Amino acid sequence: MPTRDTQRGYFTPSDEDRTTARIEVPPRSERPEKLEKAEKPERTERKPPLEVQVTRVRSAPGRSLVEQVDKQPHVVEIWTRNTLYLCDASFVCVEVRDRATNAPETKHVALGARLLGGHKRYARTLHLVRPLPMPGTQAVFLRPGGRRDAQAYTSTVERVVFNYQVAALELSTDPQEAWADVTNYHLR
Repeated sequence: MPTRDTQRGYFTPSDEDRTTARIEVPPRSERPEKLEKAEKPERTERKPPLEVQVTRVRSAPGRSLVEQVDKQPHVVEIWTRNTLYLCDASFVCVEVRDRATNAPETKHVALGARLLGGHKRYARTLHLVRPLPMPGTQAVFLRPGGRRDAQAYTSTVERVVFNYQVAALELSTDPQEAWADVTNYHLR
């Protein structure tokens, strides 16, 4: 094992006054784990900045696919502690719901406002996040009209969900047309 010579105390330059202690240092592989002074709290798992939800819609011939697609007009969901903000494909807030009661809030200031992104203020800086807010920031909405107080802010965002919608429309039940679809696919 490697050794080190360590001198301890205040000494004069003479050799007879010098005291030497030998300390043996084990190799790294044999060293015990570092002991922590205080236990650290367990790390909570970080949520992703954006969650993606895929909804599949299937329609048989004769049924209106538009009716099924229009059932879910919101594309983005922004979750705060008490409120759920639902935005359409152009990032305009179309619905606001209270999370505790799931009741719509019809007079909320964010209704009809365009989502600009998010922001988080620190002591000397302001961080802007676009096009969608991230968890830990505040969502920023721009209300229509050129008034001075045209921006609306939410409380801290906990979750952001982007909704994809995949619509499948069955065109025909005729076997001849189905066979034509198969052969046309291979001819492309």
